[in-house]
Amino acid sequence: MQAGAGRLDQGASQLHAGTGRLTAGFATLGEKLNSRDPNSPGVALGTQALAAGASELATGNTKLGLGIDKVLVFGSASIYVVLWNRRRLQSAE
Repeated sequence: MQAGAGRLDQGASQLHAGTGRLTAGFATLGEKLNSRDPNSPGVALGTQALAAGASELATGNTKLGLGIDKVLVFGSASIYVVLWNRRRLQSAE
């Protein structure tokens, strides 16, 4: 019975040590997930950076679309003017 009590005590000590390591592991995980260090961002900071980047991409795509529309409109108008002038010059000859 004393041997069993000794093993029980030893197991309880190991369980206590394991609980301490598990608690420390969760603390480390929490620090890494919530890290605000830009060189090693956690999930929260990484998600914010991802959202900001996606927003910038959306803004850039909108500006690109507006720029392409302007190029197409002004390009088409320029081509029309060139063709109209060419016809006018050919008619004058």
